[in-house]
Amino acid sequence: MDITITPNRINQCRKPDFTAQLRGSAIREAIKSAKDSFQLGEVNEIIQNVNLKGDKDTIIDCAYDGIVKVKNSKLGETVYSARLKRNESSNNPYLEFLRAFNSDSNIYKYESSLINRVFNHSKNKQFLYNLLKTYDFSPKTKLLIEYEVSKYPEVNSLKNSGMEFILPDLEQAKQRFLEQFASRF
Repeated sequence: MDITITPNRINQCRKPDFTAQLRGSAIREAIKSAKDSFQLGEVNEIIQNVNLKGDKDTIIDCAYDGIVKVKNSKLGETVYSARLKRNESSNNPYLEFLRAFNSDSNIYKYESSLINRVFNHSKNKQFLYNLLKTYDFSPKTKLLIEYEVSKYPEVNSLKNSGMEFILPDLEQAKQRFLEQFASRF
């Protein structure tokens, strides 16, 4: 049984409000192991939070054994997987596991790792980048792609992306920062 929260659609032409889809046995176990309505509400909040992150085609599967698998059909068949520890001494170890997973940095880290894995396994990184630019990704996922592509000098990405302002030269940024706050310290 997969748990996927889909938005209420007022207008079928509108893009959905949710992005990443959180699925998996860890969610089912967290619901079954819930001791009170507060824990049920927390599971629902975690699902809603994850659904606001990443690209709408990103599927995050959390298994009860702590394995997290991330995939996106736009990025091909590649799957990124990692393991999170569960706190077995907790009265609801699956909820503890989901709490550890539920943060912006973790969700973006997993999506970024998936993109990095796709680029690592690609033989023609420039072609892959040009192909990914044609897809309709969420803005945050586009930034993650630009960040991951910046690690590969053979990919000509910043010249035509319009993203030059996001990755300024570190020394220039330091100088501007020092000039701005020089009078304060």
